[in-house]
Amino acid sequence: MKKQITLMAVLLVVLNSLLFGQVGWTQKANFPGAARYHAVSFTIGNKLYVGTGWNNSVYYNDFYEYDPSTDTWTAKANFPGVARYAASAFSIGSKGYVGCGRVGSTYYNDFYEYDPSTDTWAIKANFIGTSRHHPIGFSIGTKGYMGIGQNSSLLNDMYEYDPVANSWTQKSNYGGTARHAAVAFVIDSNAYVGCGYIGTGYTNDFWKYNPITDVWTQIANYAGNGREHDIGFAIGGLGYVGNGYATTGDTKDFYEYDPIGNVWTQKADFGGTVREGAVGLSIGTNGYVATGWDGTNRKDLWEYSTVSGIPEILNSSSINVFPNPSNGEFNVELPSANTLPSEIIITDILGKKLQSINWNGKDETMKLKTNLNSGIYFLKIKNKEQIITKKVIIN
Repeated sequence: MKKQITLMAVLLVVLNSLLFGQVGWTQKANFPGAARYHAVSFTIGNKLYVGTGWNNSVYYNDFYEYDPSTDTWTAKANFPGVARYAASAFSIGSKGYVGCGRVGSTYYNDFYEYDPSTDTWAIKANFIGTSRHHPIGFSIGTKGYMGIGQNSSLLNDMYEYDPVANSWTQKSNYGGTARHAAVAFVIDSNAYVGCGYIGTGYTNDFWKYNPITDVWTQIANYAGNGREHDIGFAIGGLGYVGNGYATTGDTKDFYEYDPIGNVWTQKADFGGTVREGAVGLSIGTNGYVATGWDGTNRKDLWEYSTVSGIPEILNSSSINVFPNPSNGEFNVELPSANTLPSEIIITDILGKKLQSINWNGKDETMKLKTNLNSGIYFLKIKNKEQIITKKVIIN
């Protein structure tokens, strides 16, 4: 009987975590290397990789892998280049890439590939731009991108890396003013790059890059103060940016960007201390922020969850959506006016947010029009007490 009670308790804890997931920040296992800032990071599969950086006196080349499923770190092969800080990194497929950076007054443009299957590094074609520190790096599809940053002057050039050809190609210059220590995240097939130091101060402008057209387009300014050395990542079709150094000092405010509405929304402050020069990246529905500087070197790791703390119910019979399948127009019928939702969110089967509609009026029924292609989608009908998810099909 005791074993049955224990098992039931465990099942209840698991069920509660699934239904009432935690939104916000949770501290996880500390980074096992020395405390540092201006490190690099990338993700491969469901693992995070963090390495290089410095602590104001020592430059590092060690690298570590983090497994979120077990909350554990494992030491990996050291970065083979000169130990450095303020380099840049991205991943393409099953490989990670690290390049550029600085040691003292020396800037670098060397470039390396990491293969986690063999825990080995390989030298790749040098970055063809000027040697620099604090460039930004990101990947879209099968290509990597690196650019802006600083050498003897601030830079705004951008380059594309093809891992198959092992070659670099110059692309259109960054749309904003030349800068270093900017931040980037990727949603779908577009990159979003902004903030940084522009010589006369810190900026909060932001730009979207389309690699197909090789065009930069200015979007809404970041909602926080202008800053440098901030972190960014994307989860489920939304971007997240926070921390960094502003004119007021190190910060911990944190904002979400919705590309559909081109709007920034403030979220819960970062869970750790104010800081700059941390690393930020995401896996699935969670973001991660590690290391950094808050007046001292840091080695703590924090996880940001976007899973709602409001219980979510799948395909409840209390709400009727018809016709289903349809040509993209649905009627959403509630049981009573007392259950009117605040909004309806449409996602794809991977959970990516595609459309958000405010409930228009006080009636129990609403006609919902979409402009989506044929396929399977989910309507998340949300009020302050719960989220009801309904599967719909568009012919």
